[in-house]
Amino acid sequence: MARVSALCVFLLLGSPVVASAGPSVSLRWSGTTGSGTTGSSAISVSNAQPETLTLEIVVDAQYEEIRGLSLSVEYDSDGDDELDQLSRKELSWSNAKASRTLGPLAPGIASSQESTAALPGGAYGFEGVSLAAGPSNLSFSFARIVFVTRPGHIQSDGSDVVSGFLRADGDLAFDEREAPSNSISDLFSFGTASVNAQ
Repeated sequence: MARVSALCVFLLLGSPVVASAGPSVSLRWSGTTGSGTTGSSAISVSNAQPETLTLEIVVDAQYEEIRGLSLSVEYDSDGDDELDQLSRKELSWSNAKASRTLGPLAPGIASSQESTAALPGGAYGFEGVSLAAGPSNLSFSFARIVFVTRPGHIQSDGSDVVSGFLRADGDLAFDEREAPSNSISDLFSFGTASVNAQ
């Protein structure tokens, strides 16, 4: 009888609710001048000649409305110096009715540096803010970085680009609630990207 009761409760109430993973940032290669396959976080490139690669920073705003976001990207932290940054751009987003928007707070990013064998490269402070309602329950391209590869430096050794709240004094995320209870920074997860030798 207990098994029947438990089965009835399960069927009436449904399966247990699994907590949402929260908002996330993924890195996807969206363009190449080489023969590598785009659309994922890993791409194969020639180690004999330079290739130009486009990396999309994609935000998945599932379950949370994002009113403000600032994040950063670092690359070549392993000292291989595989990538050089050519350009970067913050992107604007709006829904079809323009009732929900997210756009750059100001032109450009906070700072950037090129990688060397001793220092990682970085693009710091990609920012977006909404003065009304922000994106919610969707994925969108937040920013774009264009790199050129360095022949002879390409290694198939794991993550070459990381995203995150890398500036302790400036990277954060918040939602529509009143400050100070509007921080959603601790809910975010961040992805990486890799460049591998063909």
